This record gives sequence, structure tokens and C-alpha cells, in this order.
Amino acid sequence: MKLLDGEGTRRKRLSVSRTLSCHGAFHRRWLLWFVLFIIQPLMGPPASSGEGYSDRIAAIVNNEVITMSELLAELGDEQKRLKALFQGKQFKRRFLQKEYQVLNALIERKLQLQEAKTNGVTVTEEEFQQAMKHRPTNNHDSDAQTKAHLREQLLLNKLRLFEVRRNVMVPDSAVKQYYKEHQDQFMQPQTYRIRQILLLHDSDTPKKETQAKAESVYRTLREGGDFAELALKFSDGPGAHQGGTLGFLRHDELLAPIAQALKTMQPGDLSPLIETTLGFHIIVLDEKPSPKPKPFEEVEPFINQLLYKERSEETFQDWITKLKNQAFIDVRL
Repeated sequence: MKLLDGEGTRRKRLSVSRTLSCHGAFHRRWLLWFVLFIIQPLMGPPASSGEGYSDRIAAIVNNEVITMSELLAELGDEQKRLKALFQGKQFKRRFLQKEYQVLNALIERKLQLQEAKTNGVTVTEEEFQQAMKHRPTNNHDSDAQTKAHLREQLLLNKLRLFEVRRNVMVPDSAVKQYYKEHQDQFMQPQTYRIRQILLLHDSDTPKKETQAKAESVYRTLREGGDFAELALKFSDGPGAHQGGTLGFLRHDELLAPIAQALKTMQPGDLSPLIETTLGFHIIVLDEKPSPKPKPFEEVEPFINQLLYKERSEETFQDWITKLKNQAFIDVRL
């Protein structure tokens, strides 16, 4: 879009950005004059959205510019990806949305870098070298652009720590309140006290024979046979000598077919014959206690971290909004 002088002047901006002047009318006029008549001619004529960009100004952020080449570099292969998914007007609409989304991120980044400069926030050489040591090794470690990007990211992290995270606190009362209101998120796994008769698959015995034997035991149980006696006589599984008792087991400790069957069983129920990779199982459910929430002390660190992250993001967005409201921003796509 074009920025026109005189009557009929139009400016379109990102929905999240507003053109505000905190420097006075004289400074605004001087800044626009400088950009329009000094910088813009050096950038080349405007080009249409999409393909065929020549380098020009995409946005003005206070006394700095974001160029189309910077925007395209951030977009990367997004244009190709969208072209593979959409065509015609739908592609243009999607690509324009993506352009504005990426440009907004560049504007926010530019504002933060300006704020770092204003506040004298810097990255020391020691901090930079320490970060370099912990980076994954690749073929671009010595690339100047990669190093510059890393240094810039360290600077932004340091600024955010200074401006945002140091102002975020999570009181104990908030952690306890979250635990009280979201106990369903911290339930202990369901447990079952069960007994089992297991007839293992045997490479020396045909599967049909093992299955027929298991079905015979199952019929005996259905007719009133004693589970402990049948377990002692036929079971190949653990606990056979204790009547097939396995004690309490968590849901996630059980083989999937057994866990699935137990979901719908009630204490005293006899399962159907269940086949797993081990063999054929017959299960009796003795007890199914209601799940209880994990102790507060166990989940407190997790909740604290969760709330800290949420509040940090809220504080960060408020801070970014404040920077935008105090800045001169002109989007020129």
C-alpha cells in the first residue's frame, strides 16, 4: 500500500499496532520527511505483494525501518508452502495474513532492541562465548550472521528478564488455589487389586490347544470353580501359588487389553478370556479404589512453573503493547 502526501493520505497499519507520536508534531514531520525523501528513494520503487519484490520499506518503527528484504528473509519458504495449499484469491489472502503476522513480529523485535539500547542493556563477550559453547555443533557456527542472530537473541532474553520476569511473582496462595480448582489435572493413576490365571503361549504347543485349555478353565470358573485352586493347577503366571493374587497394579502397568477390560469391570467381576502377546488371561477384579489427587507437595513445583509462565506471558504482552503505544509505527505493505 502507498503512503500519500497531502489530501487523501492513507495509512494502513497492523491491527495490533497504532501510529502514535510520543515525540511531538515537529519530530513526526521531520521523521516522515527523512524517511520519504532520503531513505525511501535509496530503497527503490514500491513493488506488488508476493513475487517480484524490489527492496523497499515495509514498516517504519520510530527512527528505524524494516525492509522488504528483511521481511522476505523471515518469511522464508512460507510463500511456496502456501502456494502448494491455496490458489488465486485465497492464496493472496493467506499470504497477506502471513506477511502481516511476520511483520508484526519484526516490529516487536525492533521495538525491544530499541528499548535495550535506551536502557543500556548489553551482552558481554563472556556471556556470548558461554552461549556459543552450549549451542549444538553445526557447519554454521562460524557464520557471522548466525553469531549476530545469537547475540541479538541473548540481548532480547536479557531485556525480557530485566523488564518482565523480575516483575512476575507467584504467591503461595495462587498455587494452592490452582491446585484446589484443578485437582482433576493431578489425579493419581487408577489402581486395581486383581487375581489372574495366565496360560502362556508356548512354541511347542499349538495356539489352538492353549486356547482350548484356557476356555475349559474359564467354563469351570463360570460354573462355580474355585479360582485359587484353578490358578494353582493351571496358571503359568506370577502369584499362581498364592491363588493368582497380583495385588494392586496401576492402570499404566497393565497390558493394554487387560487395562481396557478392567475399565468397565466392577469389584467381584470375572473378565472374559483376554488374549495378549503373553497368552490367555482370566482376571478377577477384587478392588477398584476411586482415584485420589496427588499430594499438593508433589505437584507444587509444576503448578508454580505453570503459573509463572502464564503470568510472564501476560506481563510480556502488556509491556509490548505499552512499547507500541509509545512508538511511531507506520506499516507500508
